[in-house]
Amino acid sequence: MSCDENNDIINEEIIETKPVKKQYKPRDPNYNTVYYHRNVAPKECDVCSCIVVNRAMYNHKKSAKCKLVKHYKDVAQLEYDKLKTTHNVRIL
Repeated sequence: MSCDENNDIINEEIIETKPVKKQYKPRDPNYNTVYYHRNVAPKECDVCSCIVVNRAMYNHKKSAKCKLVKHYKDVAQLEYDKLKTTHNVRIL
């Protein structure tokens, strides 16, 4: 082995490549539209009438903002019932 051969071996660069991930396509071509309308479509909260994404509806109803609106609606209903019973008047 000569000196030139040793220099060639030392100067070689080792390049490591990352494995390429395969991206699989769904079998149904309309998967994204169905998924969006089922899980991500905006819905209106029945308690506070705020627009919320469907998958976040459960957490929204547990939130303080929605509970506060629910509390005020309950208080207003109690006052309405109290007024209705005390006056014995038909209120529309």
